[in-house]
Amino acid sequence: MPNSLRPNAKVLFRVIDEEGGTDVETLWATHLGADAYKLDNSPFYAYGVSWEDVVSAPFNPEEGFPNQRCRLLRHWPTHHRTK
Repeated sequence: MPNSLRPNAKVLFRVIDEEGGTDVETLWATHLGADAYKLDNSPFYAYGVSWEDVVSAPFNPEEGFPNQRCRLLRHWPTHHRTK
């Protein structure tokens, strides 16, 4: 696999827990340019996104990660989603 297609970033997702607090999950992703990232693993806690989805995630210098802002740019075929 060429280096340009390998996961080269982590995208941070904030997930609301049962008590109303916030948990954090980071997913490996491939930076596609600007703020677009293609997810390279399946989330365990973050709902609404799946493996190979493309999300908008502006970099947050305070946290050192791109942060997903609930903006899904493209879903890949539904056979990649879990039920």
